[in-house]
Amino acid sequence: SMQRGRIVDRHGIVLAETVNGQRRYPHGPAAAHITGYQSARYGMTGVERADDLHLRGAAVSFDPESLQRFAQNLFNHRLVAGHDTVLTIDARLQAEAYRLLNGRRGAVVGICPRNGAVVVMASSPSFDPNALDVIMKRKPGEAAFLNRAVAGLYPPGSTFKALVAAVAAQHKLGGPLDCPAEGVAADAGAKPIRDHEYYEYERDGKRWRGQGTISIKEGLARSS
Repeated sequence: SMQRGRIVDRHGIVLAETVNGQRRYPHGPAAAHITGYQSARYGMTGVERADDLHLRGAAVSFDPESLQRFAQNLFNHRLVAGHDTVLTIDARLQAEAYRLLNGRRGAVVGICPRNGAVVVMASSPSFDPNALDVIMKRKPGEAAFLNRAVAGLYPPGSTFKALVAAVAAQHKLGGPLDCPAEGVAADAGAKPIRDHEYYEYERDGKRWRGQGTISIKEGLARSS
């Protein structure tokens, strides 16, 4: 008879709640990889699993609200209830990100630059945690339960250039920089780091001459 706590977004919008003894997920597939699911038959995943003790009211912290809830659960079993878990996710942005993915395989993550809060974490394809019996019969090749935002392996690509450039600037390596065709080895005996043009030319049976001497701004623009 325990009333499990809700999972809500940063604005208090409900992402998971218990209605008539059944766990319900109002945002369905859009937030499924975040909330996960809580099922007597299939177990728990996501925040449902990670914050289970808190949602069940079994986790004890020393803030007045937690102590009051723990005491109430202990002495009055008719009012047993868990705590709500408040996430940094914005449910409206989450839904929009999932809509824009439009069933394609991939992920969208939005992070607040001021404090690092994860505002959006969408993964596609997804699943409806309200219909687990149906979802469990899907072909495993769809990988609908894979949260690509945290478990997918993707090369960072050009987004990583900003980090490399920032480190170079921090070490006052603004240029001019020598970018030879054969690349630059980070250490003796290490495999050289080469520009992508090197491999393009190599595939065509040609020899690339390199970027020559360039500034850090040119290197950023050319992905050198």
